[in-house]
Amino acid sequence: MVRDLKLKLSDYERKSLINFIVLYVGSSVLLISVIASLIYENEERNSLEMMQMKMEHFADMQGEEIIKSDMKKSKEYMLPEKSEYEVALYDKSKKLLDGDSLKEVDFDKKAYKKDGDWYYLSKAANGHLGVEHIVVKKRGYDVCVQDLRKSVVLYWAIAVVFISVMAYWLGRIFLKPVREKIDTIDEFIKDSTHELSTPITALMLSVDSLSKQTPSKALTRIKLSSRQIADIYHDLTFLLQLDKSAKVDEAIDMKALIEQRVEYFTPLAEQKRLHFELDLHDFNFVMERTACVRLLDNIISNAIKYNIKDKKVAISIKDKKIFIRDEGKGMSEEEVKQVFKRYMRVEKNRGGFGIGLDIVKQVTKRYGIEIEIESKLNVGTLFILKFP
Repeated sequence: MVRDLKLKLSDYERKSLINFIVLYVGSSVLLISVIASLIYENEERNSLEMMQMKMEHFADMQGEEIIKSDMKKSKEYMLPEKSEYEVALYDKSKKLLDGDSLKEVDFDKKAYKKDGDWYYLSKAANGHLGVEHIVVKKRGYDVCVQDLRKSVVLYWAIAVVFISVMAYWLGRIFLKPVREKIDTIDEFIKDSTHELSTPITALMLSVDSLSKQTPSKALTRIKLSSRQIADIYHDLTFLLQLDKSAKVDEAIDMKALIEQRVEYFTPLAEQKRLHFELDLHDFNFVMERTACVRLLDNIISNAIKYNIKDKKVAISIKDKKIFIRDEGKGMSEEEVKQVFKRYMRVEKNRGGFGIGLDIVKQVTKRYGIEIEIESKLNVGTLFILKFP
């Protein structure tokens, strides 16, 4: 059972599991806290009532013994030597007649707490032998309350730990069939992309060869379409290998790589009568080349895809930052918040699967790159990559 639950979770699945645990444990802890609070208050009230009943009973017994002694014409009454209580007898003038010397007794109250001790006052002697007040003191009341509080907190903590463990295992159990389905889909996509690799390569080589021999607009469109298919293929294979392949980082010349990617996208940009404006300075960063290519390609392709004809795509490098700006339709604040979600597309008629910016987000997170988006409707969008 434990072996079956050892699942390798993706970032999305891990996030879902954490959200489930937080929600489940949070609601359970809230409920347990309310129940524990009610139990504590009830137990404290019952404990106090029980203690007061015992103290009242003890005081009544002393009163009865005093009355009996007076009826037997005895002039004094002997208080019990061994008792869990401290007892003092006072006359009408509140003068101590016998018993323990209790400081600053409040004779206006029947029962009260003082300095962590509990006091109970009784007139059960009814003035016999001159005794007007019987004062009973119980030491360590606060200690009893603290012990009760510690017990409730201990059981509360045990319940929280148990619920947390249960939430974790339940989450893993619920995710197991989902993980199996995802693995099946991933395997299908992996097999499909593997089968597509050869025909895509052959198609691109054939189109390049034909373009050199007999260039035409039709062949140019086919060439651009085959490149888009190749880009989608590369995105899919990258997503499949992102969490499974080991990183092979290297120092990348960002200026040279951007120039290379701009050359790659120039035919697509020219089709929309767009031009690139470059302001590049030397900058190197250590990361996986494939990840860097996917990062730049997806932002640049979006800048072309959502741009307006006869406009430009401006790319610059300054102070360990890469700026990629288009002059397209831009996005609303709500769209900017949602843009990195997988399968999210601002304009569905533009094509694509909505995985490009999800890849961008995962790559930036993987390498600690901060990404910002500034966008205004009918003005354009600016992507800023801040490298650590």
